Amino acid sequence: MTNTKRALFLSIVSMFLCIVMLASTTFAWFTDSVESTNNIIKTGTLKVDLLNDSVSLKETPTHKIFDYQLWEPGYTQTEGLTLVNYGDLHFKYQLRIIPSGAPTALANVIDVYVEDAVTGRDTLTNKIGTLASVLSAGGVVISGNTSELTLSNGLEVFDKVVVLKMQESAGNDYQDMNLVEGTEGFSVRLDATQLTKEEDSFDDQYDKFADYDGEISSADALVAAFANGGTYKLIADITLEETLTVPAGNTVNLDLGGKTISSPATAIINEGTMTIANGKIENTTVNGDAVINNKGSMVLDSTSISGAPIGDSSSSYPAYAVRSSGNLVIEEGTIITSDRGALSLSGTGETVINGGTFASNDVNITGGYTSHVILVSYGAANQLTINGGNFEHRYAETSGGVVVNNWSATTVKVNGGNFSGGNYFGKWDNLSDYGYGMTSKPFSVTGGTFTGLDTKYVADGYVVTDNGDGTWTVGVKQNNTYTINDVEVSLSEESYDSITYHTNANYSDKIHAIEVYNKKDLLSAVKLIKEGVMVHNGQNDIPGEVIFMADIDFEGDVYSGFGKGFNVIGNGHTLSNIKFIAGDDGKAGFIAYAGNNVISDLTIADATVEGAQAGVFAGNASKVTLDNCALEGDIKVTFVASAVEEYNGVAAVFGVSAEGASTIDVDVTNANITIDRTGITYPGNYTPDGDVVGVVYGGSYTIA
Repeated sequence: MTNTKRALFLSIVSMFLCIVMLASTTFAWFTDSVESTNNIIKTGTLKVDLLNDSVSLKETPTHKIFDYQLWEPGYTQTEGLTLVNYGDLHFKYQLRIIPSGAPTALANVIDVYVEDAVTGRDTLTNKIGTLASVLSAGGVVISGNTSELTLSNGLEVFDKVVVLKMQESAGNDYQDMNLVEGTEGFSVRLDATQLTKEEDSFDDQYDKFADYDGEISSADALVAAFANGGTYKLIADITLEETLTVPAGNTVNLDLGGKTISSPATAIINEGTMTIANGKIENTTVNGDAVINNKGSMVLDSTSISGAPIGDSSSSYPAYAVRSSGNLVIEEGTIITSDRGALSLSGTGETVINGGTFASNDVNITGGYTSHVILVSYGAANQLTINGGNFEHRYAETSGGVVVNNWSATTVKVNGGNFSGGNYFGKWDNLSDYGYGMTSKPFSVTGGTFTGLDTKYVADGYVVTDNGDGTWTVGVKQNNTYTINDVEVSLSEESYDSITYHTNANYSDKIHAIEVYNKKDLLSAVKLIKEGVMVHNGQNDIPGEVIFMADIDFEGDVYSGFGKGFNVIGNGHTLSNIKFIAGDDGKAGFIAYAGNNVISDLTIADATVEGAQAGVFAGNASKVTLDNCALEGDIKVTFVASAVEEYNGVAAVFGVSAEGASTIDVDVTNANITIDRTGITYPGNYTPDGDVVGVVYGGSYTIA
């Protein structure tokens, strides 16, 4: 038994030792390795300088190359210019003359030469054109690249002499003339950018779209610019082979620079945000597509857009020049024309036309098709507002169409503009819905001149005047004399009809609200307030209201303002060209002595204020609320001493903040404000508060 136990114990120990030895066994594999050390990723350098008389223009950009003010026929100025390389990347370059404004006729009589060397007047041989022709071609004087050079630090890429010479034939018409309107200034600028020289793993074409710092001179570069977004300027005419697209989320600001984009199809589709200005875009294909299709947000400013011409109109017809289903703003100077029509609107966007010229050409479209200058498509909810511009339908046949055709579910608002032409089966109206509109009021006309107008479209309170020359003008009714509570006032009919009286029986003879449409309406409202005909909040919790229904130009006249306890509802309108002059109490402002007033949604522009307590909205303010108001244009506030007021204060919004708390929500971004406090004094320990509120005397204010 003992031997058996001993044998069993030795067996267990042997097994344990085997396991330990097995666990401690090492496995060996065949291995090898290769390593690349000191790899480098480093960008190259594109660095240049332009020297004039050994002066570095990079270090001294204010150095003037051409600086002489007594030019006369025959005068010649030569300037040596050297382009020096300090980098290790190849590049292309261009030297340009850039005027600071519009060139004058003087540019027509100044010749431009580029020479390798000049030893005398008679050695000028390489004339590249007049300065006018050079500027019209983008201002390029010298251009080239370094593809044939071996780059080194300090390498002179070119060493040229640029010569400007006034033609001997220039006569007296050119005396006392600046090269640029309003100034003598122009820039000489060297631009350099990447060149297709260095190679990557595929070829040397990876930077073929590189252009000069926001300047575009090729279709390929323009395609890349639209894809990337940013701000760009054309320096050459461009013919497209494909449609340019601004993707959703991208923003492109394109200055056409007086150049033209030509396209056989739609030139631009905008799905993002875009501004186009200062040039021309045209469709060159007969019966082609719209030039621009806006699906996002777009501004057109001083841009000419020419739609596709009609070829065989019996078989097909071209699109409107511009189509928009998004938000569109069209500014002054824009010209949109087409044989079919200028503008077609759909979708749910908002379109505002502030000016420009819009026309359908003198071309018949057969097959029963009509053309309209502007079409708001059937079923659309695109809100069109026309504030100004010239709109002309140039085809006079019976089925030619109208100037503005509204088939949509929204009311087209016409506040101004000149409308002519249009004929739909003998009906010579400029505006129409043909009975197919989806709203009972397809147009609301408050202004403009027309060669044909159905008076049912004229807004309430507005009248049509026959000009006696085949045109009619829509405007506000003239003021008439009315007597209200023994107070004689001059009011427009719509202002008089708007008067409502207070619902409280104790004040049922008091006016609660009055709408104002023009200067006389506003002056009459002030008179009614001063004569006690309008209820104020000292009499009732519901104060009287003066409601602006139109912009009012005060034509530089003096306005005395009204008193405490009344509310002003601006409705987004502007009171402009106005003077606030203090009376005997020394207070001056829209409300000279303001207390418990609320002024909302009102802009005051181009105002002059003079007084001891002087501010545009109030001379003296106590518990006044300004909500969503603004100052714009030239604002000048001047201290003028008063014999009865020593608590002086002048500033842009309130001259003085007196008792109680006031709230100020006034945008001054677009205002040029001048405050003249010459001679002002302050009583006791009071000191000026700032340019929003002049001085705080016991009150307080919060800027919202």
